[in-house]
Amino acid sequence: MKIYMQKKTNRMSGGARCLGALLLCALVFVQPGRVRAADDVSAAFDSLADTRATTHNWKLARDYERQMRYELARQHYLLALASCRSEPSQTQLRRELESVDLQIRTMR
Repeated sequence: MKIYMQKKTNRMSGGARCLGALLLCALVFVQPGRVRAADDVSAAFDSLADTRATTHNWKLARDYERQMRYELARQHYLLALASCRSEPSQTQLRRELESVDLQIRTMR
C-alpha cells in the first residue's frame, strides 16, 4: 500500500511540474506590450481610418479575443483584413491575426 501511494504522489508531482512549466512558457510568450486596453483600441481605430466593415470586424475580433473565443476572433480578423485598404492597418491586422493563431495552437 505504501509503494502504491508513493507512485501516485510522484505522478501528481510530475503533473504539477508540467503545469508549472506550461505557466512559465505562457509568461514568456505574453508580452506586456501586447495587452490592449479599451482606450488604446479606440485610439488605434481613430488613427487608422479605414472602411466601416474593417473597423466593425476589427472591434469584434478584439472583443472575442478578450473573451478568449479565439476561433471567432480569427474569423473576424480575416474579414477585417479582407476589407482593409491601408497598409499600416493591414500590417497591424496581420500581427494580431498571428497572435490569435498562436493562441489557438497553444490551446490545442
